[in-house]
Amino acid sequence: MGGKLTVFLGLLCCLVSASFADPPAVSIQTTFADRGEFYHITLAEQDTAAPGVYLTGIGLQQQFQAYAVKVDTDGVAIWSRLWGSTNYMYDCLWRNGMGRMIGFTTENSTPDYKVVQFTGAGSLNDQWDFGGNVRADRGSGAEYYDSTFTIVVGSVTPGDSSASDGSMVLVNDQGSVEWSHTYHASAAIRRVQRIASGNIVLFGTADSVAGRNRDFWFGRTDSAGALLSSRRFGAARAEELYDAVRVSANLSLLVGSTRSFGDSTKTNIFVLATNDNGDSLWSDVLGGTENDAALCVLPVADRDSGFVIGGYWSEQHLGTRNAFLLKYDQDFDSMWTVIQSDTVVVSEFRDVAVDSMFQYHAAGIRNTGLPHGYYAVTTVDPAAPLQHNPDPFSILSPADNAFFTVDTIRFSWEAATDPDPGDQIAYALLLDTDTLFDNPQAIGPLSQTTTRLTRTEDIFDRYWRVMAQDQHGNLRLCTESYRHVRKIRPDSTRAFNLIEPLDGHAIVNPFATFSWELPIDPDSLDETLMYSLFFQVGDSVTLIDTLLDTMATVNFTDHPFIHHSDTVTWWVIAYSNYPQMQRHSTQTWTFVNWNVDVDDVTQLPTDFAMMPAYPNPFNATVNLQFSLAQAGDVQLRIFDVTGREAGTLVSGRLAPGVHVVQWNGENAASGVYFARLMQGGNVATQKLLLLK
Repeated sequence: MGGKLTVFLGLLCCLVSASFADPPAVSIQTTFADRGEFYHITLAEQDTAAPGVYLTGIGLQQQFQAYAVKVDTDGVAIWSRLWGSTNYMYDCLWRNGMGRMIGFTTENSTPDYKVVQFTGAGSLNDQWDFGGNVRADRGSGAEYYDSTFTIVVGSVTPGDSSASDGSMVLVNDQGSVEWSHTYHASAAIRRVQRIASGNIVLFGTADSVAGRNRDFWFGRTDSAGALLSSRRFGAARAEELYDAVRVSANLSLLVGSTRSFGDSTKTNIFVLATNDNGDSLWSDVLGGTENDAALCVLPVADRDSGFVIGGYWSEQHLGTRNAFLLKYDQDFDSMWTVIQSDTVVVSEFRDVAVDSMFQYHAAGIRNTGLPHGYYAVTTVDPAAPLQHNPDPFSILSPADNAFFTVDTIRFSWEAATDPDPGDQIAYALLLDTDTLFDNPQAIGPLSQTTTRLTRTEDIFDRYWRVMAQDQHGNLRLCTESYRHVRKIRPDSTRAFNLIEPLDGHAIVNPFATFSWELPIDPDSLDETLMYSLFFQVGDSVTLIDTLLDTMATVNFTDHPFIHHSDTVTWWVIAYSNYPQMQRHSTQTWTFVNWNVDVDDVTQLPTDFAMMPAYPNPFNATVNLQFSLAQAGDVQLRIFDVTGREAGTLVSGRLAPGVHVVQWNGENAASGVYFARLMQGGNVATQKLLLLK
């Protein structure tokens, strides 16, 4: 067989004293109420639809069912589902928020391959079965071939040359078979992996041959499933493979049981390393005088580049099976062993996974007279020298899209903890102008979970998040992708004067050019100014708004009240929307109309209009002035920028004329509001800015 062979004939628990690292402790263990057996565990930590831990296998509530359970961080079931009555599920794939259990069903005249697909929320999404009507097809493992097809492996009975042969089937997402192969050298295939070259590697158990019992079996096929090479590994008596993993072309690890060493009536743990050429690199046999077996193997991607093996060993003399986890380092020396010792209750670990914190999650069976699903979680692996990232944490305030009018903003977040003893954590507040965070400004290091940031510019508009880092450089971003915060300081331009026509000047034509100085922002040039040019005769006001230049030529021909008036008052208001600001010209001037004699002035009736509010911006109370041409039902309401009503000032019938109403905004938050005046089909709106 090649390689080195080490036989341990003592109890498996003796490995604890031989290992050079303390084992992790078991922090969580749960035995579920439903009768059943777990064969697979999935840590869907990055699945955005339904992150969590999913346990799958065979339910035994009503015959044999596809069985799935989702658990929380304390090992408590969030939901539990059972589907069918003749389903045997041994493997599970996970992709895009969907679990896909693989096994077989006995619903038909002969067993057929079975696939049961479910969502992260526990809903049955799809299911299909496939296989022949002559032979029994039993699925035991699977791998995604690409985005459309799935490889399913198992066995067919009877085989072409023996009681059973290994099999592999390529099936699409509708359950249609693309191709299938039977491998006579293999009695059953349990694991499959597609590698970068497109080839497929298979792991299983070889059938008995002359002079040999069953052995470990390794095969390699092309992308269409045609066998390129195969090898068998074992000794004179039976070896049974239960799990395997290919790490690289130079290393695959195969685990199971053997009867070839010691008492042939008992099984020992058999671990074998090989490469893609089928060369045996090393092997170990572990166990005592009772039945022991390795049922699962997991490569651990820490600095050890080691392996964790799970299964069962048997209590001396009693024969009671006890679940165990065993770790090998990169030199294939055992590091530690975790054993769930119990002289009464039977337990087995049939699958193991590791999370980002190097805690091991194991699933299997615990038999307390009836079989029940069993789930356990360890503490952080002390034998992993890799420094861990700080634990996940969330940011607290400000809320997303928070708006400020003050210069100082307080940011806060949860404290992040570190699983490595003695590690200290510092934080950095990251600010960027977009959500990519490809060139963020980092403020830190910060020792506390809060910081105050003062920005004096008129506009501070940023996306923010927080990063935690320990003294070894290990990082953890907050759980939120980002939050948005905006600060606007309502400021004012410098005072500006009117230029022409001069105060009291008589215009000689029904049109005139009005001009004023350019208001300069004393802080920066960060705002686009706009202007409103106002004209007033008596109580009637009209305006031309959204002017971008400091001059405007106005034609008064046929204007309803300016055309027949003698003296007209005019002024200008400069404003910007971002930041919100208004500034009244320093003067309010008049001009004399071109065609009206001073002694022949006739007062026109009041028009429907809103005059400028004053003061605006305001701190607590603002005066709203408006005129009505005729009596009627009138509504005057205040709205915020989201369109939510902030108050009703008038709702009822008013007489014609000029009216003044006050709004007390002391209970309202700082920001922009709108006063809306409505009478019949007439609507006028005034922008208000409340500053506190």
